[in-house]
Order: sequence, then C-alpha cells, then structure tokens
Amino acid sequence: MDKQRYGDLDNENPLKPFAALTISDTTPHVSNSIDLRRYDRVSFQLITTGTLDGAWKVEISNNVVNPGSGAYGQVAATGTWTDITSGFSPAIASVDHTNAATQSQYAQADIRIRAIRVTFTGTAGTGAVSVYINATEI
Repeated sequence: MDKQRYGDLDNENPLKPFAALTISDTTPHVSNSIDLRRYDRVSFQLITTGTLDGAWKVEISNNVVNPGSGAYGQVAATGTWTDITSGFSPAIASVDHTNAATQSQYAQADIRIRAIRVTFTGTAGTGAVSVYINATEI
C-alpha cells in the first residue's frame, strides 16, 4: 500500500493556494489540480479561521492536463471538471464561523480519477482557508 500526504511543505504542496490563504471576498478560490492516478481513496481536512463563512466544492476530471504535459493535445491546466462535493462522507457542510464543527471538516471518498481540485467561495466575513489531502491505494 502506498500512502502519501500532500499540503504541508511548500515543495510538495499542490494545494499551496490554500495554505493559509486569507480571504475577504466572494471570489471562488480554486486550488491546483492534484494528480490521483495512482490512488483509489482520498481524504481532506478543510479548515477555515476568523469570521469567514462560505462553501467548499470538490471537483474531479479525467481529461485535465497538468502543467508540463501535452496529453490529449490540450493546453496545460485545462479540462472538464465535475462537481462531486456531495459524494464525500461525512458530508461537506457550508462554513459558518459561529459553528466550530464547520471550521475544521474531515471528508473522505473512494474514487478512481485522474485529478481532483478544491474550491472555496466566501459568502461573508474574513479569515484564512487551508486544505490538507491524504491519498492512498486500496
């Protein structure tokens, strides 16, 4: 079984845009795509701080092209993305800064996919968002 965690060091952090990114707007903040071709199971820890409220979205793609790759004849970082947020257990809830349970959420899923990405869209307040991922083979 191969186990790998992403997100805690700058040199291995495909979710670097979410490493304590401060948000005070309603613009969707989209992570880099994460290559999951070697993995069957993924889990996230989704963290927000401050008075930030908003929503998480998790998307998958089988035709995304990561930077440096010419696969499928597409431009790097393009692809078709499908929202699978509702497919995680426990369910990913909207963030409400008055509810501590929504400020640090764990979610997992068994998926066979090429790539995954996470988006956070703030609805009110200000704070920071961080995402940590763990991917394993079944």
